[in-house]
Amino acid sequence: MSVANILLQRDSKLDAQGKNDISPLHLACHYDHPNVANLLLEKGASPHLASQNGHTPLHIAARKNQMDIASTLLENGANANAESKAGFTPLHLSAQKGHYDMTNLLIEHGADPNHKSKNGLTALHLCAQEDFIKVASILVKNGANVESETETGYRPIHVAAHFGNLSMIRFLLKHNATIDVKTNQNYTPLHQAAQQGHAHIVSALLEGNASHKARTNDGLTALNIAQKLGYISVMEVLKGLSYDTLAPDNKNWDEKYKVIAPESLQETSFMSDSDDEGGSDALISEQPYRYLTADLMKSLRDDSLPIDVTRDDPIHRQAENFDTDGFNLGRLHFRSFSKFLGGRTRRCYERMQTQRCTYHCATT
Repeated sequence: MSVANILLQRDSKLDAQGKNDISPLHLACHYDHPNVANLLLEKGASPHLASQNGHTPLHIAARKNQMDIASTLLENGANANAESKAGFTPLHLSAQKGHYDMTNLLIEHGADPNHKSKNGLTALHLCAQEDFIKVASILVKNGANVESETETGYRPIHVAAHFGNLSMIRFLLKHNATIDVKTNQNYTPLHQAAQQGHAHIVSALLEGNASHKARTNDGLTALNIAQKLGYISVMEVLKGLSYDTLAPDNKNWDEKYKVIAPESLQETSFMSDSDDEGGSDALISEQPYRYLTADLMKSLRDDSLPIDVTRDDPIHRQAENFDTDGFNLGRLHFRSFSKFLGGRTRRCYERMQTQRCTYHCATT
């Protein structure tokens, strides 16, 4: 603080932007120095300056749940709906991390709960992914649309089904979400849950009268998907309802194996050296990501579920502490890998280094 005072007395530039267009106020927010942030604002620093990826100081405060700094920024005119390069607002970042008080503060200062990023994500989509019911409640209370669609047609209930979040499924249905709503590829929440091996979600959706007969653009039912991925628990839930045969194979391997997953929120750090919004900053990274490879899916012997094998990088990038812009449909958290593959298929994956997976469907 004393150093900051000395520099300001010597006419240091308040809004000098350095590498990646980072200002002193950005850094004060990032390192949680409220006194320095207050001093800079008192001396006339702009709360509107954006870093290279479009983050304002308020984005950083919202992401890191710095209530005092965020309040001061808003009192000094910070825009609660400021967009990052990929269209994400401070509310997106707050919702993604489950910060209830921060979310409430932003809404009180005019943040739009239905604001969409460039890929169509709203704050409610992000709550659905992380199962943050409390934050979702305040969003819906303030007018968030439970039927908001992403660019590929995913609604919050699809996202909740994909990530196996039963409490969120129930919350959304209670608030009149459509149970059989379809994406651009005609995937319903039931398809999404079956693809991920979430038997408890499949059961809950069926109890809510979800249609087990719905077919994707490729003619797949939820049972078809579960059969070909070997999700036995899902098959047991569905097999009493339908005796579907597998859809005709009229596509080549690459076309059939595309990952059908909702948009997600992974953003370049405002401190990253990369001009690409998918870049990374190793100093403040959190989790590694990888693509599901062709070899992996071949070893699982799945020949019906769409999986994208056009990208086979073993380790592509890392997610940063400000992980919102640059969402990629093919990325997977290592820690969520069992969620993506499902419990039974995960055990196949773990043995894959020494032997080929031998899960088979009776119909294969």
